[in-house]
Amino acid sequence: MVVEDATDPSFWDNIDCVVCCSWPKVHQTVLQQAVKLKKHCFCEKPAALDATALNEIIGDGMPHDLVIRFGHVFRYAGGSARFIELLKEEKLMCLEVTYIGSGPRGKRWNLGSKKAFSLTHLTHAIDFVTAVAGNVAKVKNAFWSREGESESLTVVFKNERCPMTCLFATNAANAFTCKATAVLEGGGLVTLDSLRSVTVTGHATTTKRSGSVWQERDLGTTIINDGYVDEMRDFFSEIRGVGHCRLPDLVQARHVLSVIDETLQ
Repeated sequence: MVVEDATDPSFWDNIDCVVCCSWPKVHQTVLQQAVKLKKHCFCEKPAALDATALNEIIGDGMPHDLVIRFGHVFRYAGGSARFIELLKEEKLMCLEVTYIGSGPRGKRWNLGSKKAFSLTHLTHAIDFVTAVAGNVAKVKNAFWSREGESESLTVVFKNERCPMTCLFATNAANAFTCKATAVLEGGGLVTLDSLRSVTVTGHATTTKRSGSVWQERDLGTTIINDGYVDEMRDFFSEIRGVGHCRLPDLVQARHVLSVIDETLQ
């Protein structure tokens, strides 16, 4: 069935859930209908054009058994998922994240270059930061640079579990990766070497140059290896009541967008 309007009642009849992979403006319309009609929804990031667009949806109240999740982020990719798991309850001294995006560049979705970059790439990077170090309590400084159609950003955050987080993000490269280093309160060091491997060192003062390395077995770059199949599997498992999906929910997606909104100011 093809409909011209995402609010067309004929689209929503006789379905249990919806998977939304479109423009941000369509995402927010579909989400509004899904919550209103109590339909489970898997939506690609970004959830909407900005945080304000989600306030009304959340403000109207969310049914407790409704599953809304936002996918195609780093929470299921091998190395980044392991990095998050190791640090999700740790108190950090500092965190450095380097996000390298490979496009698209310039204008997208009828939006300016900086806004398009933010919704395409910062939704990835900032969600990863919050998964590792907790929500952003303060945006301290943000510095933007543009060369041609490429955007780059260095921004410093204070997070719930980390007083100093430095994020560098760009879409200037021809390849795609993410690296990160976290210094634990006790002095330990956890490093995301790529989206495929994690190194842990320094948990004791006698092990400064030794530790452990976690390496993802499959080094391919397929959608399975990037975690896209796993996140969909867990989404449907949560709907059936037999599992839990680690992807961000509507409230967390709004938080990420609110941080982006502040970074753009």
